[in-house]
Amino acid sequence: GVGLIVPLIAALIGVGEVPGAGPVVEWVQSVLSQIWPGQGLLIPVCAVIAAVYAFKMGVTVLASYLSHAFVLQLRARWMSDMLERYLWWDYKSLLLQPRGALINNVTNETNNATKAVKFAVMYVSRLLVAGAIYAMMLVVNWRITLVLTALGASIAGLFWAASQRYSLAVGRRSLHLNQTLASQAEEALRA
Repeated sequence: GVGLIVPLIAALIGVGEVPGAGPVVEWVQSVLSQIWPGQGLLIPVCAVIAAVYAFKMGVTVLASYLSHAFVLQLRARWMSDMLERYLWWDYKSLLLQPRGALINNVTNETNNATKAVKFAVMYVSRLLVAGAIYAMMLVVNWRITLVLTALGASIAGLFWAASQRYSLAVGRRSLHLNQTLASQAEEALRA
C-alpha cells in the first residue's frame, strides 16, 4: 500500500514517470498503464490502493480475533496447569507458602504472561510490516534509507541501554508487591 503512493503522486501531478523513482516504481506505472490503457493513472492507482487497504483491514481483523483467541486459550491452559501442580504439591510445603502469593500466581501472573505473549505477537506482526515498508524505502531511495537506518539505530540503542536496568528492577518490584498485596488480602479475608 505504501509503495503505491509514488505512482499516485505521479498521477496527481500528471507526470508520466517520476525521475529517480527507481525501476520497481516505473514497472508498477507501466503495468497499471497497460491494464487501463488510454486513461490517466489516477483511477487505477486509487483502485489498487483501495483494494490493498481493504485486504489489509480484513487481515487485521482476522489477526486480532485469532490472537485474542490464542491468548485466552493459553491463559486458561496455564491457569489449569498451575492449579493442578498446586493440587499435587506436597501438602506441608504448600501450607508454608502464603496463599495470597499462590492465588496471585494463578490469576495475576498468568494474565501478565498472556499480555506479554500478545505483545510479542503484535511486535512480530508490526516488525513484518516495518520490514515491508523498509524494503519499499530501499527500492525508492536506498541512500537516504541507509542514512535514516543508521540514525534510528543509534537513537534506539541509546534508549534501550538507558532503560533496560530500570525496567528489570520495576518488573521484579511489581511482582513482589502483587504477591504481597494478594497475600495480605487473602489473609485479611480469612481473618
